[in-house]
Amino acid sequence: MISDKVIAISELRNNATKIINSLPETSAKYIFVHNKPKAVLVDVEWFEYVNKIHFDENWVEYVFPDPWEFKATREYELSEKEWKLEFVDAFDFLNNFKK
Repeated sequence: MISDKVIAISELRNNATKIINSLPETSAKYIFVHNKPKAVLVDVEWFEYVNKIHFDENWVEYVFPDPWEFKATREYELSEKEWKLEFVDAFDFLNNFKK
């Protein structure tokens, strides 16, 4: 955290309107109580945008795959290889593994 993004709760109490009106659109202000971070103050439009990306209207979170996972899945779907499962006896596998 950077010091210009930190607000003491007492400062917020005394200057709430000024602090809220000066809140950057894509940044946050950290509110400290007894020298410990307790809350984050963010612009409402930014908050709604971020939540719209990550949650649906019922607050179910969307989970996005990381780029590598997406690429690997796409390559698998595009490949014409047929993957066949092979039966392996677990005990034989472990016995061969020990050797």
